[in-house]
Amino acid sequence: MNRRAFLQTSRRLVQGGSVLGTACLADAYFYERHQIVSETHRLPLRGVGEAWKGTRIVQLSDLHLEPFTSVEDIAKAVRIANALRPDLILITGDFITKEHVHAEKLGELLSDLSAPMGIYGCLGNHDQWHEPDFVQRQMEQHGVGILRNESTVLEKSGQRLCLAGLESAWSGNPDLMHALQGRPLTEPVLLMVHEPDFVLRASKDPRVVAQLSGHSHGGQVRIPGFSPPVRPALSKYYPTGAYDVGNTHLYVNRGIGCIGLPLRFAAPPEVTLHILE
Repeated sequence: MNRRAFLQTSRRLVQGGSVLGTACLADAYFYERHQIVSETHRLPLRGVGEAWKGTRIVQLSDLHLEPFTSVEDIAKAVRIANALRPDLILITGDFITKEHVHAEKLGELLSDLSAPMGIYGCLGNHDQWHEPDFVQRQMEQHGVGILRNESTVLEKSGQRLCLAGLESAWSGNPDLMHALQGRPLTEPVLLMVHEPDFVLRASKDPRVVAQLSGHSHGGQVRIPGFSPPVRPALSKYYPTGAYDVGNTHLYVNRGIGCIGLPLRFAAPPEVTLHILE
């Protein structure tokens, strides 16, 4: 290939790459960050009673109402969650981004969620950084019970499942021992904690059979087929999807909202349906 032909080919490649990059950026900004998908996951809970098999648990995470996540995005996520016919809804943190006052409007939107066994959540790092008590009050006033280093017992046909929630492992003071104080060593625990890497600690407690987390946004912008290049603190090891860590099963939800930039690419926002087995 002569010099002139080489330069022409190089110019076309640069132009083509520029067009492709612009198209991907437009998709990430205008389309994908609003295209909430539902994922179905079979959630194994070791030691849970037969009555719990087939229970439908919907998980939401990282709602981040404003500045990049709109009221319409949250309302759509709520509609998708309800359409999945959940028995129980769990929200694994980061209700807000920076302005705690947005928790009031978010609470109103979440009040449309419906699940016969209840709606519970834990706080994320953004919630803990920005008036966590206010965020908790707003959620609880609208039907979302927040567990902060606490646990509660749910029953089906007399068979128990302990549901626990911790403060953010990054910006709070997570205390698993306090949350499970008085719980029998034989009682299976389903744990909510915002940051997935906390499973390295949680899995050391034999009661914690599963952990639900968010925080990573699935990388938010990633190259298809590759691991997320950007991973927030405490989501370095487990950025998205399902993992087994010791005897604890972990699921990491990609969340609904965005932080940093209003972009999502190859990491669409997610509502998860967990079916217990």
